[in-house]
Amino acid sequence: MASSCDQTSRSLIQELLQCAICLGQLSETRILPCCHSFCGSCLHTHIQTSLAKRSPFQYFPSFPCPTCRITIRSPPDGINGFLKDFRLVKFKDVLESIVNRKKDDVCGICLNDNSSEPAESFCAECQKYFCFKCAGKHNSNTAFCGHFMFILSKKKFSPEQKCLSHADETGRFFCRTCDTMVCVICVLQGHHDHNIANLSSVLSSRRKNLHRQQSDLETQIRKTQSTLFHLTCLEGQLKEIYEESCLGIKKQSRKLINRITSEEKKVQKELDLEYANKRDRLFEIKEDCKDHLVSYETLQSHIGCILQHEDTQELQDRYPQLLSEVEKASTSQTDRWKTQEVTTFLRFVPGHNLKFGKCQKVELKQKSKTLEPREYSEAVRDSDLQLTESSHSHDNTDIHHNNPRGTGHAQISQFEINQTNSSSTNTSRNIFTINMDGSRNNITGASSASNSDIFSLLSTQLVSIFGGFGRSVGDLSLPYNICFTAEGKLIVAENGNRRLQIFDTDSRSVNTVASGEIIPRCVTMVTDDHIAVTDELTKSIKVYSTDGVHMKTLIPAASTLPYGLAVTQSGNFVFTDMIFENVTVMSQTGHLEQQFGAHGSSDTTFNNPGYIDCDKQDNIYVSDSSNHSIKVFDKTGNFIQRFGGYGSLNGQLKYPKAVVVDNLGRVFVADSGNDRVVVFSADGQFLQTLLVRSHGLQRPTGLACFRGEMIAVSMPDLNEVRIYKVTTL
Repeated sequence: MASSCDQTSRSLIQELLQCAICLGQLSETRILPCCHSFCGSCLHTHIQTSLAKRSPFQYFPSFPCPTCRITIRSPPDGINGFLKDFRLVKFKDVLESIVNRKKDDVCGICLNDNSSEPAESFCAECQKYFCFKCAGKHNSNTAFCGHFMFILSKKKFSPEQKCLSHADETGRFFCRTCDTMVCVICVLQGHHDHNIANLSSVLSSRRKNLHRQQSDLETQIRKTQSTLFHLTCLEGQLKEIYEESCLGIKKQSRKLINRITSEEKKVQKELDLEYANKRDRLFEIKEDCKDHLVSYETLQSHIGCILQHEDTQELQDRYPQLLSEVEKASTSQTDRWKTQEVTTFLRFVPGHNLKFGKCQKVELKQKSKTLEPREYSEAVRDSDLQLTESSHSHDNTDIHHNNPRGTGHAQISQFEINQTNSSSTNTSRNIFTINMDGSRNNITGASSASNSDIFSLLSTQLVSIFGGFGRSVGDLSLPYNICFTAEGKLIVAENGNRRLQIFDTDSRSVNTVASGEIIPRCVTMVTDDHIAVTDELTKSIKVYSTDGVHMKTLIPAASTLPYGLAVTQSGNFVFTDMIFENVTVMSQTGHLEQQFGAHGSSDTTFNNPGYIDCDKQDNIYVSDSSNHSIKVFDKTGNFIQRFGGYGSLNGQLKYPKAVVVDNLGRVFVADSGNDRVVVFSADGQFLQTLLVRSHGLQRPTGLACFRGEMIAVSMPDLNEVRIYKVTTL
């Protein structure tokens, strides 16, 4: 019986040379980055099976290691991208040499039957050599289950090389002239005047040359592997640019569709209003004609009766009155329908080259269904798809759209006038509206000192830094947005790791939410224990409890890519859409409450609207990134104000990201392009620059405030979050 030490050694040898997939001897061994080795064919089958089950949203093909289950990225050229395990190959060769020195080249089983079959395998447990036939019997017997059968090498070694010309002589020399091995007789006879060298020195020189060639090949292998790595990186960049371009194409097409739809509504509204006015006017004229027709028919009947009875006295009495009525009837305006007011209308004329079109005046001809167009006196501006007003329309189309009857005080525009007093540094602001009668109504009242005077300057002190790229608990990957819970815990939306991670006040990770289920962009608190997040994966808004339980999913109608997210005081969701570039207000049941905005650079349009927040009055603050400004709307979508503007001076912004309004009405903005966090008052006045590059900021995107005591900043480029304590100077 083998000793315990021998059994342990054989078990270790068996485990080392055994494939964990097929449980057989390793062949064409390939080693993974986790240092586990498998047969080449077995590993190829495992990779193909794993890739067939991968998610369609997985960016790069990967598979788990069959032994340790670590996720490994699959090379583009399959198993050829993994190195051969030369350690096991060398170990196998050494083991073969040891076994070959011990074996008698015959089967140990057949030897008992006076047979000398050549041995082809060796059992490490039985310590016996087996021929092909006996090895089959050994492997099929259940008594030998678990034994490791080692396949013997078929190499044959020749101790000495014989001369090709003299079979009884050993070749000890090498003729460089003839490039062949020779013996002593050959040197003295046929090669006496040739360049003769010792065979061992020639072989040694050639081995050294082969070693140099092998070293050169190793250098080329490393260079080729480096090139392959860079090509793989370029492949990833190529795919990233491709996906980005696909999103850009979709976004641009949505913009055009949104633009055309907006223009359609505008033209349709103009046509509907004109049609309603013309229809009402025609109905009025028709009723007037009917009244005249009845009076004519009545008068005709009276005259007929008088003529029929031939009553001289009645004819004498009624004659002057009848003449007067006939004269009055003949002078009535029964042809008012021929006037220019009635006989013209608007007809839609399509545009060209993606221009939607316009409404042109046409003339309605009597007894004809043909409409003859007549060009406007004012040209249509093709560049911005604006429609020219017809000459017969009212002086102010906007007024008639808001107030068709022209009564009351319909608001038509809003202005902000900043007036600077030459004797004071305080800035006053008057906001007023112009009414139809030319008067104006002040909104903010008389000039007063700026609201910025009531705020004191803030100072910050770094409390903690956490994160760093990785996929483990506590690591971060693309933390685009953050928010505080009621207890002061920080929730981080990790776009790269596809999860929400919650950190306590000591910056320790305490929980992960929806890991792998979402691609979060923005996160906010709905209630004290409910979290809402915009999910890029399902293009929806998802609500989770702080314990990680999924509560509900809301898929907004007419929305393509929900991005920034906030919750109003009344509990409604407010979010931006990066494709349609608008803002939507939606109830928690999914009902659409309000929607406003479109692509553009005016006060009421957006260009890449991203992050969003609401104050106590449910005013909506939108970070209009590519317009480099913050725009403010009331809860019904009416524009209030905008502030910012491209630049790096005080009060200017460059690609702003997160916007947060604290309890005092201060507006904190992540000025991403300027690597800083700036503070504005509620009326848009610049207060101070709170954090800059020297504080460790680099392209900040996420902001969160906690009771005016702490402020947190997330930076996707650094994959980290910094928390600062805020104090008042």
